[in-house]
Amino acid sequence: MSGESEIPAIGSQESAHMMKRIVATCLAVSVMAAALSAAQRPASAPGVQAKAQPAAPVTEVRRRNVSIELAISDQTGSAEAVKKVVTLIVADRQTGSVRSSGNALTPKGEPLTVPLERETLNVDAMPTVHQDDSVLLSLTIEYAPRRADGENGGRAQLNERIAVTLESGKPLVISRSADPGSSRKISVEVTATVMK
Repeated sequence: MSGESEIPAIGSQESAHMMKRIVATCLAVSVMAAALSAAQRPASAPGVQAKAQPAAPVTEVRRRNVSIELAISDQTGSAEAVKKVVTLIVADRQTGSVRSSGNALTPKGEPLTVPLERETLNVDAMPTVHQDDSVLLSLTIEYAPRRADGENGGRAQLNERIAVTLESGKPLVISRSADPGSSRKISVEVTATVMK
C-alpha cells in the first residue's frame, strides 16, 4: 500500500446536481441586477425617450449707466481761467466718445488770408462699475485750444490717456500740466456718477 491518499470519484448524478445549482445562482444574480438597473432609471412612457433637462437660464448682470463730467480749466498767465465742460453718459463696460472741433474767428484787423486756428476737444471714456459703486474709468483726452491773447509761438496741446478709480459723484483733479512754451496751465477734473 502506497502513502498517497485516494480522492473519491464524484458520480455523474452529483455532478449534474452541482451544475444545476450554479446555473440557478447565475440566473438569480442576473435577475437581481436587471431589477436594480430598472429601479435606478427614471420612469418614462414606453417608447418615449427621456428628454434632457433644460439648463438653468443665465441671469444677466444689470448694467447701469454712468454720467461722466469732464471739466478742463485753461489759464494763461494771470488771466481768468477758461473752463470747458464735456458731459457724456456711458453704459457700464462700454465705450463712449465725444468729438468737438471748430475754427477760431479771425482776429479783428487781421487780413482774411491769415489761416484760421482749429480748436479740438476729443474725449473717449470707458467706465467699469464695481460692487461698491466705485468706478474704474479709462479716459483718453485730446485738447488743442486756440492761442490765448498775448500768447506767442506754437499752440498748446494736451494729450492724455489715463485710468483712475473714482468714488461715485465725487470730483477728482486727475491732471495738471504746464505748456512748456508759455505760462499756460491746464488742469482736468473728472466726476463719474453711477446712475440708479
